[in-house]
Amino acid sequence: MLELEQSIDIKAPLSEVYQFVTDPRNASKWRIGLIEAKQVSEGAMGKGSKIEEKVRVLGRELTSKLEIIDYVPNQKRSFRIQLGPLPILLHESYQTTETGTRLHVTGTTELKGPQRILAAPVLGQVKRQLEQELANIKKYFEA
Repeated sequence: MLELEQSIDIKAPLSEVYQFVTDPRNASKWRIGLIEAKQVSEGAMGKGSKIEEKVRVLGRELTSKLEIIDYVPNQKRSFRIQLGPLPILLHESYQTTETGTRLHVTGTTELKGPQRILAAPVLGQVKRQLEQELANIKKYFEA
């Protein structure tokens, strides 16, 4: 089981940060390797919504399918993600601070069989990418 956890404080109102991060149309402004993201389910964004992404990972273009499994506006959002053969659970929580918003992200995945030998390098890369993506969100609001 691979686990990661990262938080960042952003000098912007919680509702603005939440709206920006949760709108797939904004994802290319802060996500690394993202080519395209779009909601493929009908209706308002919420629990059960499905998003499809095209991402570039290690020089390869892959399709990622996301399903929102928990969604509380201005509080939290959780996904079940299928990136190729890799299932990922990702949780975001949003909290008001004295100076703005704290965004906290946790994620888990389980590598099976031959994938296990890639655990350390994959986890390292994913952690660095998450750190950079959170920094990109902060930069967007604080630049």
